[in-house]
Amino acid sequence: MPRLGAGLGLVSRRRVGGGFQPSVRTALTWIWEPLPIYVTKDGSDKVSRVFDSSGAGNHTQVQTGAGRPTWVASGISGRPSLSFDGTANLLLSPVMNLPQPSTVFVVYNRVGAQGTRFLFDALTSVGRQTYFALDAGQCDHYWEDTVSARQIISAHVISTVGEILCCQYNGDSSKVRINGIGTNAAYASGTPKVPSGMTLGARISGTLLYSGLVSVVVQYLASLSAGEITQVESELRARWPVY
Repeated sequence: MPRLGAGLGLVSRRRVGGGFQPSVRTALTWIWEPLPIYVTKDGSDKVSRVFDSSGAGNHTQVQTGAGRPTWVASGISGRPSLSFDGTANLLLSPVMNLPQPSTVFVVYNRVGAQGTRFLFDALTSVGRQTYFALDAGQCDHYWEDTVSARQIISAHVISTVGEILCCQYNGDSSKVRINGIGTNAAYASGTPKVPSGMTLGARISGTLLYSGLVSVVVQYLASLSAGEITQVESELRARWPVY
């Protein structure tokens, strides 16, 4: 049985304004932070839903069975986190258009060196993707439009205590920052496609599943300025001091 105050509709209106709240509010689409009042979980701490604490009402879809990640009371920087097992766990955003430009922040900590694993993935109606994946000793930031474009961050050494990721999808100006450090990208120009939702913890097909922790996902449907990105990163770092 779900715990009272952890996913029941009667208390859903309380799930606004607590936990991490960035000062940048422009086009803020969701905040998924697994504080106890923002999740539905059973007696084994299996999480079937994370509620949006931004006030926009964009909660994750209900997950069932083996697909549910595990709630961890003391995860990244000692804060509540979701643990994804790399086998079956994933969460889905509501079905909604996620047009570019968009900016995504994720605080995560991968477990060990793995093959290619997707931290998140978004699929358009024509089978094109925007994603962020991790591999042994590198990261892969990718988006597709009329021509595909990707950036492989081969020199990146993945942290063992956690990382603050910022991915900005904005046509040929797309870019990625990890722990406040930007990487240069050469993206092909074209008309971006519009994803219809996000999968957290796996490829959109439910394969190449991520193994590790996630403490928060913050989504904006806007291209934040350099100053706004730095501000959000600073606020995330104050709560999760991973670098």
